[in-house]
Amino acid sequence: MNGVRLTSERARGKAKRQGLRPGLFDIVFIKLTGPEAGQTFMFEVKSAAGTLTPDQKRILDILFVAGRGASGRSVENLCAALVAWGFPLRARV
Repeated sequence: MNGVRLTSERARGKAKRQGLRPGLFDIVFIKLTGPEAGQTFMFEVKSAAGTLTPDQKRILDILFVAGRGASGRSVENLCAALVAWGFPLRARV
């Protein structure tokens, strides 16, 4: 859940009571300048065999239509999303 491995039902219950919610993506970007300042963009990193959870699929459906969500399996996928969202990139892959 949210990149945290919770090994018991008790730990999952405590995390939920403290506000941890399923479906949140791995990386969240916030634009600090320009007309989209304050807007969030989310990226989910998956392994070669990994799949989106049902909660992540629902959230991605909403974010993707708004142009604010993506998932991928590589640094190249992440860089492509950042470029599409208008974030400046200095690093080269």
